[in-house]
Amino acid sequence: LAQGQLTSLELAMAACPKDEGRGRKLLVTVVVCLSWFVLNISIGSLTKYLYTRHDFNFPLFLTMLHMVYSSILCAIYLFCTRPNFMLTLRPMEWIRRKVWPLALCFTLSVGLGNVALNYIYPSFGQMLSAASPFITLAMTVSMTTTRFNTAAWISVPVTAVGIAFCVEGEVHFNLVGVFALLGAIVLRGAKSIIQGQLLTSPGDKLDSVALLFYMAPVSAVLLLVASAVTEGMEPYRRFLDSAVAGEAMALWLVVSGLNACFLNVANFLVTFYTSPVALQILGNIKMVLAIVMSAAVLGNPVVFTQGVGCTLAIAGVACYTFGAKSWKAPVTAPVSPGLAGETVQKKVM
Repeated sequence: LAQGQLTSLELAMAACPKDEGRGRKLLVTVVVCLSWFVLNISIGSLTKYLYTRHDFNFPLFLTMLHMVYSSILCAIYLFCTRPNFMLTLRPMEWIRRKVWPLALCFTLSVGLGNVALNYIYPSFGQMLSAASPFITLAMTVSMTTTRFNTAAWISVPVTAVGIAFCVEGEVHFNLVGVFALLGAIVLRGAKSIIQGQLLTSPGDKLDSVALLFYMAPVSAVLLLVASAVTEGMEPYRRFLDSAVAGEAMALWLVVSGLNACFLNVANFLVTFYTSPVALQILGNIKMVLAIVMSAAVLGNPVVFTQGVGCTLAIAGVACYTFGAKSWKAPVTAPVSPGLAGETVQKKVM
């Protein structure tokens, strides 16, 4: 198979007749988004379990381990399903120009997010993170030719305000923490935009597994350096000791790595089927679902501000889902000497 060929999931829409394409695409999009939610919730639970039950509070090492597992699993999958893939690898120059910026955005966003949590409370961090969709929307417009209608510009801030209302907790303001978290938010937005371009651009178009195959090793190397500098050798020693001794922690680290690999693929699929902005909105909606589920299953009380926040967030998502539209703005081509005084435009498809 060709290197840029799509996975079977991504070919689901293309394989059906045109009149059935929209319905099939909607179904696949829903399945991909639901899978993303399940994998996101499970990775959060596994990480919290490792932090609390085994006192393994090394986020950079854990993320590095996730990237190592993703590299291995993607390589095995591609070798088994696409024998010719390894013979047509992209050149190192392409990896340097295309993949390294993506990996740097991912690594720095993780690092800055961890720095921010050392200075501000998680609740305040969630309030600031609610602005992620709006920042990504603005960055998409400024960095690409994609444009959005009024419904998109209205729905995204409404969702962000709703999420801010959902968060309870003391606001502990610290300038270093705020700037670190804002940097992480901007880098997450940039990562979403870059991966969206690599997944859809005709010149670079990759499927989700191939993109993770290229990105994961570079991210693992960067995270290895960051972890060794900031966390020391303790997480490496504890991981090796638990693996040799056959302890449960080693097993849970393996399960966490498998979960992370599937989540990374789902992350790219969500971007492919929706947009970088929609990916950030889904991240915010996860918080609303957590509040609703805790109230329904555990009977936890929901205060008035949380109710208002959930209502605003759901309204914003509904507005974005049913009213938001995007399109590619025309790109003005250079005017040749023979066409002086005339404007030539090329529609970007």
